[in-house]
Amino acid sequence: MQKSALQRLRANPDDLLARPKEGQDVAEWLKENGETFGIPEKPEDYEIKRPEVWPEDAPWDDKLEAAAREAGHTLSLNNAQLQGMTDMMAAQRVEDVKSVEGEFSQSNAEMQTELQKDWGDQYNAKVAQAQQAASLVGEAAGMDDKQIQAVTDALKPKIGDALILKMFAAFGDMAGEDMGAALGGGKGFGTTPADARAELATMKAKGGDYYKAVEAANKGDRSELERMKPVIERLAKIAAQ
Repeated sequence: MQKSALQRLRANPDDLLARPKEGQDVAEWLKENGETFGIPEKPEDYEIKRPEVWPEDAPWDDKLEAAAREAGHTLSLNNAQLQGMTDMMAAQRVEDVKSVEGEFSQSNAEMQTELQKDWGDQYNAKVAQAQQAASLVGEAAGMDDKQIQAVTDALKPKIGDALILKMFAAFGDMAGEDMGAALGGGKGFGTTPADARAELATMKAKGGDYYKAVEAANKGDRSELERMKPVIERLAKIAAQ
């Protein structure tokens, strides 16, 4: 009889699964047969790998992963199914970020073009003015040199953030002479890197203000050298941009 049953079923009865009971939740039935379907006993037992499309330097949302594990276990997903859902969501997030970045780049490029048109031959001076204003604000905010450099890097000509560039340039215009004085005796505000290098060369050349200050310091009078120190440092920072 057993042989006859095996022939009819074409399988060992022990290998057959009973159908879900009437009214039984399918997810619960799947869990009961979790070993067969590859469903882990606990959410933390899922082996989830970060998708290949995910950038190495991008932060991974551990809380979202934990929530996905819980949801996957509640729905009785096996490891491959949950991994597939993870891959799909990660790919969509990457595409969303690329889309936003693309829109920003296009918008920023258009605004940069407008700034170059509005500022004309004063564009480079305006950029320098914005960078110097941002540097002063950063110093007032207690930022260190590395942090200030990160801000000024965001204000580079043609590729910097046009909105922030326009804002700091306007701030420089509003501050006027007071800002120039803060940069060192009224010198340097709106100075381009090329201008700063030229001014440094003039000041350090024989007969220049800095040259004379060094001579005086060698004779014991350091007052002028100390007064010029912040001016030289400021021009050096501008020249290095």
